Amino acid sequence: QENFEQIEISVSQLNWEKQFLKGEETVEITSYKDEILGVDLPPKVALKVVQCDPGVRGDTVNKPTKPATLETGLVVRVPLFIEEGDEIVVRTDKGEYDSRA
Repeated sequence: QENFEQIEISVSQLNWEKQFLKGEETVEITSYKDEILGVDLPPKVALKVVQCDPGVRGDTVNKPTKPATLETGLVVRVPLFIEEGDEIVVRTDKGEYDSRA
């Protein structure tokens, strides 16, 4: 039975999905008897890079990447040109870098 009731849930009730949520987003959830079974995320989300090392020139043929920590704590591999403060688009199905926002 569908229900469009608005409820607040704690981040601790989420697993994989919490890495893509900044705080006050509205998402659809699937639940059964007050247990959350899943969260419907958008295919892509924009998140800010809060920590990453500077890019080092070198091998550009093999598309080198570096780790970047995002505002939600998620760590993704990004191209060398991405810097702290940049906003990037992340695919929520794989948790991977997609593009600059």
